[in-house]
Amino acid sequence: MSTKRIVFAAVPGIFGSVLLIAGLSCNNNNIIGNNSTVKDADGNVYQTVKIGNQEWTMENLRTTKYNDGTPILNITSQTTWDSCLYTLTEAFCHYNNTTNSDSIKKFGALYNWYAVNTGKLAPSGWHVPTDEEWDTLQNYLMENGYSWDGTTGENKIAKSMAASYL
Repeated sequence: MSTKRIVFAAVPGIFGSVLLIAGLSCNNNNIIGNNSTVKDADGNVYQTVKIGNQEWTMENLRTTKYNDGTPILNITSQTTWDSCLYTLTEAFCHYNNTTNSDSIKKFGALYNWYAVNTGKLAPSGWHVPTDEEWDTLQNYLMENGYSWDGTTGENKIAKSMAASYL
């Protein structure tokens, strides 16, 4: 049985600390390859890639709805974003409040913890992973020579995981 997950990383900057989402799921293949797709509640389709026994999206999440179809609040004001900390409001924004569809597709959306913590942000059947699941990916890449320089002794995987358009 496969388990699906979404990974996230804290990104400082616009509206303080926010979350940038990328996708992940588990299966039992120990290979890199075998691309597939997953669709979010907005109908956005994300390419995936299997890495070790996990499957990742190759794009950042950009949904404006939870996987049950409920809209997520889009906040464009710094003051309102800051107040989410006190009001526990679930929200998202786009970097620099862009409405440019190419930029949104390239960079995805930024979600606060309250949106992520609902358990409904990820596409249906996917979820946010634990730190241990992120470590599994990192260790697999390091142990199998996917550091940017091909070594296996140190964590040099970030550059090897970066998209070519960044």
